[in-house]
Amino acid sequence: MIRFETHWKSIAGSTWLFSVSFLFVAAGCYPIEEPGGVVNVPLEDSPAGSLSAWAEERALDNLGASADGVVGCNIVTASTGRVTIFNRIFGTPGLEQDGLYQTSSEDGGLSWSAMTPFAPAHKDGMGLNVAIDSSDRIHAIWREMQPVMGIFYARSEDQGVSWSEAVLISHPARYQNNGGILTVDFKQRVHVMYFDGDANSEAMPCEAYYTRSVDAGLTWESPRMLSRDDGKHSAWPRADFSGVEGDDLCIVWREQVLGDDWDIRGAISNDGGSTWVEALVAGGNGDTDTQWDPMAAVDKAGRFHVSYMNSSAGDPFEIAIHNIRSVDGGATWSEPQVLSEARSRFSFYAYDRVRDILWCSFKDESEFDLSDGNSHSKIVTRYSTDHGETWSSLEVVTNEVDRSYEIRFPAFSMGADGKLRVTYSHTPEGVDPPYTVYYRERRSVPATGFSAPKAAGVHDEVVPLGGSMRR
Repeated sequence: MIRFETHWKSIAGSTWLFSVSFLFVAAGCYPIEEPGGVVNVPLEDSPAGSLSAWAEERALDNLGASADGVVGCNIVTASTGRVTIFNRIFGTPGLEQDGLYQTSSEDGGLSWSAMTPFAPAHKDGMGLNVAIDSSDRIHAIWREMQPVMGIFYARSEDQGVSWSEAVLISHPARYQNNGGILTVDFKQRVHVMYFDGDANSEAMPCEAYYTRSVDAGLTWESPRMLSRDDGKHSAWPRADFSGVEGDDLCIVWREQVLGDDWDIRGAISNDGGSTWVEALVAGGNGDTDTQWDPMAAVDKAGRFHVSYMNSSAGDPFEIAIHNIRSVDGGATWSEPQVLSEARSRFSFYAYDRVRDILWCSFKDESEFDLSDGNSHSKIVTRYSTDHGETWSSLEVVTNEVDRSYEIRFPAFSMGADGKLRVTYSHTPEGVDPPYTVYYRERRSVPATGFSAPKAAGVHDEVVPLGGSMRR
């Protein structure tokens, strides 16, 4: 199979060809598989002399104040390619317009609808996470503090034009409900995970919780605790089930060992979330490194993928992104692959179910300035077409022009067209707000098993990162 890296770019005026018994590739072009056929994409040199797969960065309206994203996912892509982004806007005059907002684009991010309030939430709503199902129904959860504290849910049958009434789906909090993450599998089961407690307070130990809807959000099961209720923090459970076609699931979180030492634990289900078994996933067994803030993804064959931050006991400043996988439902796990090339934090998966391609993105802080704590971060990504055995070269996602500070709250969405969409926030001044939210998208990668002549100047680099199985 030929893999095309960041060195190619889509150009307006491409010619659509439909495959019959042979594939015609125009001179100076390379083919990209799209639904319904193959598009020949002309090659174009970027200013650096290479080829880029990424469209230009677009800024979204912040109503003259500041706009930010969320921990989790605040972007969805419909089957039509319509992209909807949900932001928190704050710092408006008199705080009158502060709150959660949404905007959509029908043309690949070139233009956006006016920012409109996210109707189901109160003004103090926060942590808005969204997902979209195979019927283009948008599901949303967020946290409210008043009049009732908890995780609330609403859905839209018309891609955000109108919304259902908000429904409280979390349990009565022991301390406070936080960190809601939402994902919808291919059977249109809606899965929500969150934690009760405060990871920054030993007086409020966190425990991981889960609830689900098996009827696309109409009714909800009673939440159940996934972690061990042992007085130690079990925080920030995360998973992506968007590619799941079966019943094998895996949710992971960071588990406190002692103080700032963390392992990765999780819960595994073989019946679509009806029952769960808690288990150690990474760390433990005398391991002296610290592992934290993981994410799990399950592909359409039921393979588990887990990425997380790993800090060496000998040098806690050096943080790497590790990736492990399980092909037997979590009974055994591969040895860790190191996906990062420098100090990096906060990994995110995006799964292309149609092409069976897994993306892993994270914040690269290779230019961290120790003198002032400025991370000079950027978002980078890799993809794998062989279920995590090997990975492409690193690609830089964010536009680095005039960047002087940290990229905040990245989130990713994968459409049926195979395009990777990303949103993030940043302040060009490198100081306090105002912040602006940006959008960027990448051309699709050819599907597994799809081969084509290699165009001149297009690199075909695959990084073997190993990973034998371990218990």
